[in-house]
Amino acid sequence: MYQTDDPPLLLEEDDLPETFFRKVSVKNRYSSVAVHSIIVPPGDMSCAKQAGGVDGTIYAQASNPSPEILNKYGNIRRGHVGSICSGNYSSQLGPIADTLVDVPPFTLPCFSSKDYISVKVGNRDKINFKVKGRRVLIEDRVSFDTKVKVSFRCLKKRSRSR
Repeated sequence: MYQTDDPPLLLEEDDLPETFFRKVSVKNRYSSVAVHSIIVPPGDMSCAKQAGGVDGTIYAQASNPSPEILNKYGNIRRGHVGSICSGNYSSQLGPIADTLVDVPPFTLPCFSSKDYISVKVGNRDKINFKVKGRRVLIEDRVSFDTKVKVSFRCLKKRSRSR
């Protein structure tokens, strides 16, 4: 990492990506969130030197949350990390635009099966989706401004006996 004479600033609880995801998940249960960062990519010493020693590690973690975070908060999606040192930002913004045509997976408040779920996207009644546990994954591409309606019936969770 590029070194400066200034001591590093310590992160507070509210600065951590997991705190952000937890708060977003509580306030926006039915909306998805992805963090897209145009930063000094972690480990890019040349870019760090050019940017004055700034490191974007914490933003990279927010853009690429761990599988544990993705499973814990059902409405969090992976974002994109671009380089602030890039000579062409259109190549940085393209992957962000690509994420706007996919419906994020979402978590049902209870267990269900595909037999008890219907999904309507815009005017299309037939949409390809799959169910993994409580998560519903839309497999078809959908434009960003299209309304997605999901109807479901909860199943009682079966207790396992040995």
